[in-house]
Amino acid sequence: MAHIASPDEVEWQRVRDIRLQALRDAPKAFGSTYEVEVRRDESSWREWITGWSGTCAQALFIALDSDAWVGMSVGARWAEGPSIVHVYAMWVEPGHRAQGLGRQLLDAILGWGHDHGATEARLNVNEENPAAVSLYRRASITETGERQPLREGKPATVVTMRRAL
Repeated sequence: MAHIASPDEVEWQRVRDIRLQALRDAPKAFGSTYEVEVRRDESSWREWITGWSGTCAQALFIALDSDAWVGMSVGARWAEGPSIVHVYAMWVEPGHRAQGLGRQLLDAILGWGHDHGATEARLNVNEENPAAVSLYRRASITETGERQPLREGKPATVVTMRRAL
């Protein structure tokens, strides 16, 4: 597991590549799309590492198999609610699933959030993704009952889940 704290010339490109790979592999798992994100510029990809506008803290974690990047997750604490760590962009390459990497990525974010003052974790997950829902339930993250569209105008629904830290 690697925590990427600041981008160098190679890392922002690797972040872009793994994110685009995730969007192609699991288009119903994310609020964004490949078509939107492939048009991002370098500074936007660097924000994936250093923090999006409006965050007070953000962390990107990469699952590694030797030097290969095979999974990713982002934790963000927003300035308007810094006691909550939000889990974003959870993804593991298909050939590396069911090996505990998803749980390691999730635990890395939860630990990072706790260490930075968060008292709660929140995430949204497509309820048609039973493997992801199961991963979160095994980590004692429970459904809040809140549901919303994955993307505007699309039938897929995400459920909000939370856990005290």
